Amino acid sequence: MNHQRPQTSSLFNYLEIAIIENKKGNQDDKREISNSECQTIQTCISEEYFHNILRRISSKKCPFKYFSKSYKTFIHDDLYLENFENKENNLFSKSLQYFAVDEKNNYLYTFWKKDKKGFHAFPSTSHMSCIYYTNRLAFRINNRFYLNFDIYRHAQDDKKLYYKIFINVNSDKNVDIFDDLNFVEKITQFLS
Repeated sequence: MNHQRPQTSSLFNYLEIAIIENKKGNQDDKREISNSECQTIQTCISEEYFHNILRRISSKKCPFKYFSKSYKTFIHDDLYLENFENKENNLFSKSLQYFAVDEKNNYLYTFWKKDKKGFHAFPSTSHMSCIYYTNRLAFRINNRFYLNFDIYRHAQDDKKLYYKIFINVNSDKNVDIFDDLNFVEKITQFLS
């Protein structure tokens, strides 16, 4: 039987696969997530879980190049302005198209439409949806795949830190999804 492999959809061009923590015990946490709630899905994990995964991979020989970066993000509606050490700016719009939860592997897949914008597209306003600071350790898997360890804090509450581990995939129109799944499997093996 001849199977036609699906290509990435024109509805999204950016994918994040967040590693979610399997919290045992409280069954009240398990609930249906509706599309109206998808902008507020929790992708943060505990500090202990974050550091346990970092410790586990630091004891291995790393097959990937890695680097760190810090930046400040300003969000206005669906516009994201990232400022890297007051030297470089990156502006893009980002809107969530759909999501999927893989409870077996503890992954949350979020599919986004992400478009680069010129700096002039960001409005001149002091009313931001959110401002936060990120410190990131990124592993470059290839030119489209990155494994990221983020510690971030909101400007409104600089004492509380948030932790997130995720894979980001920048997709083009003619990318084979099955090849992408092979890379996700390699990253999963690296993390285990």
